[in-house]
Amino acid sequence: MKSPITFACVVLLGTSAGAATYNAAVDFSLASSSTSPWTYGSSTTLGGAVTPFPSFRNNFDIGSGPNAVGLAIWYSGLPNQQPSIAYNPTGSPIVLATPFTNPTWAPGQLSMHPGVTGDYSVLRFTAQAYFEYDISMTVSGLDPRPTSTDVHLFKNNLNLNSTTINSFGVPFAFNTRVILNPGDRIELAVGWGSNQEYSFDSTAVELTIQSVPESRTLGFIIAGISSLAACGLLRRWRTKA
Repeated sequence: MKSPITFACVVLLGTSAGAATYNAAVDFSLASSSTSPWTYGSSTTLGGAVTPFPSFRNNFDIGSGPNAVGLAIWYSGLPNQQPSIAYNPTGSPIVLATPFTNPTWAPGQLSMHPGVTGDYSVLRFTAQAYFEYDISMTVSGLDPRPTSTDVHLFKNNLNLNSTTINSFGVPFAFNTRVILNPGDRIELAVGWGSNQEYSFDSTAVELTIQSVPESRTLGFIIAGISSLAACGLLRRWRTKA
């Protein structure tokens, strides 16, 4: 039978190996624009204060008839429902037909769209615990027009990466590792790009954030190993006694 100390050490070592994965598309909320750890909102300036979207529609139709049925969208309620963050929760592609240019949301596809007056669409992740986190971002133009947007990834007020999109279906990927404390933010912001105009600017987004448990638990692991060693010495001492 394991001693309490040995059992505690084993539990400690076992629980230190897990990692939490947050995926903006998989985690998309139909219930709230601010559901921990994600917030969907807008900002009038790059890196500025984020206002959660107040409006939501499921089976969204923005004038293209039945093609848009099934699209879930959080939006500002400003003219033409932009800025916004949209998601296809169905098992089939959703196509916006005429008068649009047939942008297509694949099943599980997440997208962001800037506002009529240049407001940024913002996807925010708020860390709940201290860890190192691996961040993986992929963006591409969703509109065949093509899309023309500017995309920025921030840690709090630090710009981790910026790129412009002037294409359709050409992915841009960025990966990095950062340390986040509770309350620290990762923000993905999409603006209206070099043409300073919001039309045909749907931008496909993939954002995954995964904790790296070793960064937090290395000290615990070392302590656990030391405790295990101490447990072994204690058992040998008891045997000799």
